[in-house]
Amino acid sequence: METLVSPFASPANHPPVAVSPAIVTVPIQSLATFTIFATDQDNDTIHYRLATPQEQFDETATNCSTQSPPGLTISNSGVGTWDTSRITAAGCNYPAPVAGQIWPVQFMIEDLDSNGQVKSKVPVDVLLKFVNVTQPAPTLTFSTPTTVVASPGNPLTFTATAINTTPGSRITLNAVGLPTGATATNINQTLTQPVSSVFSWTPTLAQEGTYVIVYTATNDTYEQTVGSVSVKVLSSQPPSLTCSTGLTAQYNALASFPLTVLDPQGDAVTVTWSVDGNVSHTDTVAASSNATTLSLNQAFTTLGAHTVSVSATNTDNQTSTCSTPVTVTTADQTIAFGALPNLTYGDAGINLAATATSNLPISYVATGACSVSGNTLSVQGVGTCSVTANQAGDASYNPATSVTQTTSIAPRALHVTAANATRVYGSANPTLTGNVTGTVNGDVITATYSTSANATSPVGTYPITPALAGTNLSNYSVVANNATLMVTQATITVSANNVTRNYGTSNPTLTGTVSGVVNGDQITATYSTPATVSSPVGTYPITPALTGPALSNYNVVTNNGSLTINKGVIAGVQITSSAPTVFLQTRLTFQAAVTGTGGTPTGSISFVDGTTPLGSAQLVNGIAQLTYSDLTTGSHQITAVYSGDSNYIGAASAPISQQIADVDLRLQLNAAGSTTQTVMPGGSTTVGFTVAPLGMSAFPSDVALSVTGLPPGATYTTSTTNVTKGSSATQVTLTIKVPAATASVRSNEVGGKVTAIAVALIVLPFSAAMRRRARSLGRLTAMLLLVLGSATVLLGLTGCGTSNGFLAQPEKSYTVTVTASTAAVSRSTTMQLIVQ
Repeated sequence: METLVSPFASPANHPPVAVSPAIVTVPIQSLATFTIFATDQDNDTIHYRLATPQEQFDETATNCSTQSPPGLTISNSGVGTWDTSRITAAGCNYPAPVAGQIWPVQFMIEDLDSNGQVKSKVPVDVLLKFVNVTQPAPTLTFSTPTTVVASPGNPLTFTATAINTTPGSRITLNAVGLPTGATATNINQTLTQPVSSVFSWTPTLAQEGTYVIVYTATNDTYEQTVGSVSVKVLSSQPPSLTCSTGLTAQYNALASFPLTVLDPQGDAVTVTWSVDGNVSHTDTVAASSNATTLSLNQAFTTLGAHTVSVSATNTDNQTSTCSTPVTVTTADQTIAFGALPNLTYGDAGINLAATATSNLPISYVATGACSVSGNTLSVQGVGTCSVTANQAGDASYNPATSVTQTTSIAPRALHVTAANATRVYGSANPTLTGNVTGTVNGDVITATYSTSANATSPVGTYPITPALAGTNLSNYSVVANNATLMVTQATITVSANNVTRNYGTSNPTLTGTVSGVVNGDQITATYSTPATVSSPVGTYPITPALTGPALSNYNVVTNNGSLTINKGVIAGVQITSSAPTVFLQTRLTFQAAVTGTGGTPTGSISFVDGTTPLGSAQLVNGIAQLTYSDLTTGSHQITAVYSGDSNYIGAASAPISQQIADVDLRLQLNAAGSTTQTVMPGGSTTVGFTVAPLGMSAFPSDVALSVTGLPPGATYTTSTTNVTKGSSATQVTLTIKVPAATASVRSNEVGGKVTAIAVALIVLPFSAAMRRRARSLGRLTAMLLLVLGSATVLLGLTGCGTSNGFLAQPEKSYTVTVTASTAAVSRSTTMQLIVQ
């Protein structure tokens, strides 16, 4: 076994401590799990792994005798997983798992630094024992958390309980890792479930450190459950507390309770305050080697004796307590009574809102020009008002000192306001009015209003003055607000009439109306617009203007009119074609010219064949052109449609006729309609065909005729080679003359090929025989025989002039094409010519 320690590490390092049962049972199943336990006193990260052959056997190579059990792994957290299906697949002749079979294994437990580097390592050997899975494994629970803190001299107790779901099953509890002085009941005893073991231990000061107690619960069929509890023993001391020896506090008043806390180890401390046994507040004191002063502010609502208790616990779970006795006596109280607001004669009653610190009710006494009913203060007249607030105390509070507030009651303001008025120059004054506000107690006050303006006053502003009359005016402070009478100008209205015209025409005469003239004043109106003859389509203002000696007496209201220029009518749309009659697919140019009554029209022209659009083009200087070559055979009516623009409405031209021609080419062989002609070598044949215009009565241009596909050496003639422009349907005669046939040995003809093969086949056996005899006859004799044999064969095969010989002319068919073509159209037809 190999262990790695670091005796000179700084700071000092403690290696991990492994706590595990010597025998761990593993159920026979494809995937089994178990746990290995370890602790580290320095709280370092613990890493679990399988030991290497070098560490376990002092061997460098892994083989069947040095490897760990096949399929066994362990996680970083100590959970072992065994894929038992890999045992027989390891190639070491291991048998399949059976109950009772034991496998030894060594685990290496390492503690790591903050960088993940190994500081020390400790091996642990475990025997893994296979058991049959016949019932569920027991459950194992603890009465305490899995990690507890214990103090030297303080007893620690917890219970481990194992239960099996199988009725009547027994359980055996085992425990390892018990520290010195610890006991555990019911260990290594097979008992009827449930089985409990009580762990008891009072650690000593010398036993500071971390201990892991591992329990195993095993049933009758050896299914096993493992659990652990980690106990941390601290040698620390409890915090030091200093409480007050005693305090006297008044009823329901905050009293301060000071406390001094000092932890000998400098640990953080949790301080819990309790008042008469009830938790009131919790403070947290940060880790420090210095004393910390805290305080609790507490009010008591019952007279007599009370107790404030303090409990302080540090992070090592060490606790100290102290308490302070408190005597609660009757409390003093004060009255809060704010200043009274300034009051005015006629004000409604106000609520008095004095309060006592005891929250006991307040009583009031009033003197002067006021009275009190309950909490309501009422105004009785003009003068001074004083109010005193009293509180007599009770069993818990002493009487309060009275508080007096004084205010004055002022006269009420009376407002009289004249209303502004207006009139038009030359008219009478309107009735002058106003309003009076602020009267109380039913007093009757009347107001009158006057102004210096009369019917002859010029345009301007004049004051309106109010005056009051009535009884009890001395009870009021009068505030008078003057108004104004405004004499304004008369209104005169001039309105221009709306008119319309078309684009490119002159403006019509502009007119309008004038209303509101008084006193026979002479007022003249004129009307103008910025639009001219050349102004584009749109709306233009018509502005009126007035002149006359009395205009200063009027407020002139001007209503502009509008001149609307509508789109003009196009003078005409003319369309022309580059050629009225053409062959199919000939490129044509259609031109449209648009003229207007004013400026040059803009926009686009759409060219239409009946109702079928051909294309469009933009107008340039009033002209648009479209090139087109896809009209079909026949007569077409072409129209130019103008889209219109901002100044002109759209229009269309009268249609023009466009003629499109094609060529109709037809053979006239015989009555049966056959397209095949037969001719002997050296003979000739004659056929007829018709060339006719298609889509019109006459050709618009010349039509050229040609013939292709004749037999080699053949010639042709036609009754005419060119159908001239203006011709109607024309009959044409075609004569074909075929040359005479000649016999010869040719490798490129069928008969020639047969002759050549036959010669080769006849000569071949003679040649072989001659070569065999050449050995005895000599070279000259052999050559003579070869020549003689070949000549004989050739003479026997000659058959010129016979119809059945190898060199006879074979029958052959030719496709003859007749084509009629123009610059734009080409049309063809074919016939079969058989030469026998």
